Amino acid sequence: MRSNNPFSVDLFGIRGDFQRKLSGSFSMEAGFQASRSQRQSYGHYQKGEKEYVMAEDNSLENTFKQTEYLEAIYTDFQLKLAQWEIKLGVRAEYAQFQTKIDYIDRNTNGRKQMFNLFPTVFGIYRIAENNGQAVQVAYGRRISRPNYQDLNPSIFFFDPSTTYQGNAQLSAQLSDNMDLKYVHGQKWNIGLSLINHRNYISMVHQLSEQNYTQTYQNIAGVKSAAISMNMGKAIVKNLMLYGFGQIQYIHYKNIPTELNDLLINRGIWSFQSNLMMQLNLPYQMTVNWTNSYRTNVLYAQTVIKPLYEMHLAVNKQFSNALSLALTVRDLFHSRVLKREILGQGFNIYSKTVVDSRIIGLNFNYTFGLYKKQKVKQTSIEGEVSRL
Repeated sequence: MRSNNPFSVDLFGIRGDFQRKLSGSFSMEAGFQASRSQRQSYGHYQKGEKEYVMAEDNSLENTFKQTEYLEAIYTDFQLKLAQWEIKLGVRAEYAQFQTKIDYIDRNTNGRKQMFNLFPTVFGIYRIAENNGQAVQVAYGRRISRPNYQDLNPSIFFFDPSTTYQGNAQLSAQLSDNMDLKYVHGQKWNIGLSLINHRNYISMVHQLSEQNYTQTYQNIAGVKSAAISMNMGKAIVKNLMLYGFGQIQYIHYKNIPTELNDLLINRGIWSFQSNLMMQLNLPYQMTVNWTNSYRTNVLYAQTVIKPLYEMHLAVNKQFSNALSLALTVRDLFHSRVLKREILGQGFNIYSKTVVDSRIIGLNFNYTFGLYKKQKVKQTSIEGEVSRL
């Protein structure tokens, strides 16, 4: 099979921001953003029994065109008091979509219109200034829009019975994120996070007769809760130990509808940890040893089995401008991804072994002065990143 799939995109965006410090402890920011994007592709396939003997395959012909308009206004307020710092913000967003497949409008009433408010709240209370103890609270609502590749209904063939196909009916994903954290200076912190996703965008796996298809669908509800802890401590004079651990529960739930036939109602507990040891030796030498481990994790229909990795790095600093580093990634070549896909009426098991053990010798010399520059993303750059 051969294909000719031309793709075109037309982008326009404008953005303005305003900042003002109203008093010594109070400041605000405000702005607006507007963008228009139009993306179009055409799928043309030929197939034949022998090479150079090709025939048109009209069953796979399709055109896909999507036009999106987005307008938004936003504002943020920041207040600083003796021990308090509070930030409040809200973004009002109005979006319009028009999707056509084979020149037929998929939205019976023309453009599909959406209006959303995205509030954000962040607060920090500093218990003690001298040792950095503080309590942080945060809440925010976010939106994640499907990528063009996720929407495009053109079929991509891995082999005659294995395909990938986008879903033009995907909706945007909305997420509510809540965090509570206690910080004890540079030594350790512990946090609780809760996330509630609506219309969660996820890859799903489908099997009919001998054909296996990967596509994307919206899952009505995905909820997760996690407790995590970070710590850093000097064991002896030249030995530092850094650690991270997290316990998480995640649950996926979806009931089939006319446009979404996915039935799922399952959850899983998981644990992951990262441990790093930094040893400072004489003659400006540093040894970094890192290892990570996690238990089973769940991504909708897919369970990824436990994974363990170890990395090692030795660095020699000759001067402020000259250094030499020896790195070994995946020291024991343990990065083997084992997956179990539990579909509706079928199970798929896979094992992926990659060439992940890499030994590198890095020589660095800095000429002159190097300064990092802060880059502010524009609406055009944000749109391009979605393609």
